[in-house]
Amino acid sequence: MSRSASINFTNNTKYTMQLDSVASQLSDGHYTKSPPSSIASRQTASWESEGEGAYPATRGYVSYNITNDSSVKLSWDVPWVGENHFDSDVSDGYQVANPPQNDDDNPNVTFTLSSKPADDGGGSGNGGDSKIVIEINLTNAGDSDLSLYACRWNGSFESEPPPSIAVGETASWKVQGDIDEPGVVSYVDNCGQADIRWQLAHNNTAVNAGYSAAPDSRSLQFDPSTQQNCGDNESVSFTLSAKTDDDSGSGGGGGSGGDGDGHRFGGGNGP
Repeated sequence: MSRSASINFTNNTKYTMQLDSVASQLSDGHYTKSPPSSIASRQTASWESEGEGAYPATRGYVSYNITNDSSVKLSWDVPWVGENHFDSDVSDGYQVANPPQNDDDNPNVTFTLSSKPADDGGGSGNGGDSKIVIEINLTNAGDSDLSLYACRWNGSFESEPPPSIAVGETASWKVQGDIDEPGVVSYVDNCGQADIRWQLAHNNTAVNAGYSAAPDSRSLQFDPSTQQNCGDNESVSFTLSAKTDDDSGSGGGGGSGGDGDGHRFGGGNGP
């Protein structure tokens, strides 16, 4: 009976990875399902290889480019006799959870790639290597679903904004980055655009929310406020709801705001 390997690879980064076919090789056996040319963010891809010949083992490795200057390599070895081996090699700033030892004749295993947490390795928490993490919650209390329109952020996401937020649902995402890094996530409905903007600062991150309505359209507003501040590893929450005729607040309009300490948020096209 030939040996086979089923490999699952979960991409928990914010990037779509691209297969590097030159740096990949199936040394023994053949593919019954080939590795995909790309793996989107937060998706799991799979491929399968099978041995052939008198001693039908299968062995190989696959390399994916995470960014232009980072990559990950996964390897597997399912011999005709002996222990199976699964391993990985990844660029700095990332980590791979390798599968546990599996000595089945036809193992089915999973590798998971993610960004390495801030201060991994016992850092002091001071200086340029200290990352700031905050959580943002957005509740859709309007009358139509919200769809993700744009995301401009040079840091990383511990968890990403979802592609849509249904009426009555609350979405959450976590951002991680360096001090003074600005970012924005924008959602749209059939009448306008909601922007959530932030600029990271240690224990004093300002988060602004604004809604820009199309002309002659009903408007939405953020409640209880359009600006909140939070400390490191804390969260802020906003609710987007229909504006009544009696509301005269400034919840609409994704214009500029500030946090009182000089941290400004520009309107228009984001940071």
